Amino acid sequence: MIKFLRLMSVLLILSMFFGFAPSVVNAEVPPPPTKCPDFVLTATHGIDGTKLGLSQDLPVIIEVFLYGKPLTQIPLKFKDNYMATLLRGDYSFKVFSTELQSYLPSAEVTTFKVPGCTKVGLHIRLVDGVPFTKVIIKDLYPTAQ
Repeated sequence: MIKFLRLMSVLLILSMFFGFAPSVVNAEVPPPPTKCPDFVLTATHGIDGTKLGLSQDLPVIIEVFLYGKPLTQIPLKFKDNYMATLLRGDYSFKVFSTELQSYLPSAEVTTFKVPGCTKVGLHIRLVDGVPFTKVIIKDLYPTAQ
């Protein structure tokens, strides 16, 4: 019985040694695509309506325009997030407050070119008490440094 336990302990130690031995693994990272027809759009609503004397949710509709023509509408309330994949092109955005029944001109984003392989963030915030849309564009495939 003791021989058996010694043999099992030696086998256990050897299996742990060989099982956890470090080994080099070559991982291949695929290169970014050469053609990217689309981009990722994320939209966030960060305005607490009570700071403007309105309801906390302050529901809005972001109207998305592609080449000046209406593409889609994104309904958002305070703390809501939205994500979609859209084709690259010339985009503009208008923000309509359903509570005020009017557009928020300070939050409008005029036409700009959106390339493919990017992530575009639209972040509606208050800046000095005025609704404002901050646009952040990042590459989906950043180059190695």
